[in-house]
Amino acid sequence: VALWGNLREVSSLFISGPLTHASLYAGNKKFIEAVGDGVRTSSLHHMFTEYDTLAVLRLPKKTPQRRKKVKDAIKYAEEQIGKPYDFDFAPGSGKLFCTELVNYAYRKAKHDTKLKTMGPFAKGERRILQKIITATRALHPVKMAEEGNFDIIFLSHNLRKKSQIYLK
Repeated sequence: VALWGNLREVSSLFISGPLTHASLYAGNKKFIEAVGDGVRTSSLHHMFTEYDTLAVLRLPKKTPQRRKKVKDAIKYAEEQIGKPYDFDFAPGSGKLFCTELVNYAYRKAKHDTKLKTMGPFAKGERRILQKIITATRALHPVKMAEEGNFDIIFLSHNLRKKSQIYLK
């Protein structure tokens, strides 16, 4: 799993924190991601020119059948290529947003990510906003790093601050 961020983009206004995007590394310098154009593959070159922040996660070493689960997650993600992006952040719509793609891929591969794709509404949100702005409930890339059943194996230099990890 590769979590990306780019504070130069407009998306950083809507998605807080240095990590704003999730993708799945498929091997051979290719990533599978869900973006505005839909689920697609992107090259390593594209990802490193598009984003300035990176965190790499992997299944914990003691995960049973770890290699099989990774292969199955990649296979599931590849089968999603061409599906539209979920601008409504509505689970079960046949459309996908980035963290939903990654989380579902590992869940379909029978890995307990310990993550929900959609969480509860934040405290204080008005009833009307609950119906209009569902994106506030969507799984955030930072949550994948902090609470997911993954090991962090790499953090780019801008995620470290005086020997502390800075994810928020």
